[in-house]
Amino acid sequence: MSVLTVDEYRKALAKWHVPVVEHVVDGVKWYQHGRPLDGWRDPWDAHAIAVHDTVTGGLDTQHAVNLCWSGKPGVPGPLYSGVVGYDGKLHLIGFGITNNVGKCDKQSYELAANDRLKLTAINHPGADDWGQANSHCYGYAYQTAGTDPLYKRVVQDPVMFRTLAAVCDAHHWQATSVINHKELTGRKNDVQYDKDGEIRRKVAALLRAGPGTVTPTPVSLKITEADARAVIAVADRLRSQLG
Repeated sequence: MSVLTVDEYRKALAKWHVPVVEHVVDGVKWYQHGRPLDGWRDPWDAHAIAVHDTVTGGLDTQHAVNLCWSGKPGVPGPLYSGVVGYDGKLHLIGFGITNNVGKCDKQSYELAANDRLKLTAINHPGADDWGQANSHCYGYAYQTAGTDPLYKRVVQDPVMFRTLAAVCDAHHWQATSVINHKELTGRKNDVQYDKDGEIRRKVAALLRAGPGTVTPTPVSLKITEADARAVIAVADRLRSQLG
């Protein structure tokens, strides 16, 4: 199965207890929002999941969602299938083809598409020789204000890992179908904190355990912007102490 219906996709996320916000902009629902086909794009036919950081320059989740929905000059939206915000929720902003990968190393994509990535190492891509990955990859992004790995672990990682597990499970894929953007192209360095395949290992552990072991995110996980700034300050201080 390489294409999910909207209903199957919703059910997959619900099965894995992913807290979801479904966005509508100017009457366009998230599942109606995708990149149109043109002469060089393949039809939507997913075989891998790309993971990203999206640096939005602030802690406002709605601002990040708006940017990723609309895109930016030269890179029209949606930029991703969904954004995991600082509010501890998956914001659905696109369905089908999104502008999440761009040109990449085809061999690296094929490692993910064929479940051949390693759980204990980062893949190092070759030259960007393929421009059709957008048509074959789901794309999920961490909202990122800069140096905030501690915040990712506390609030965002549980949601991201469950999202990735849900999509893998629905397609009967392994965690080795998950690939960081930096593993697809040398132009990018995200996800920055994943140095050794950690995201794949965490998704693999979830898939082994199954969705019944997952506890839904408590409402108290949502914190204020002031709290977020405090967490990021702690992360920066710990990093400076550790050298």
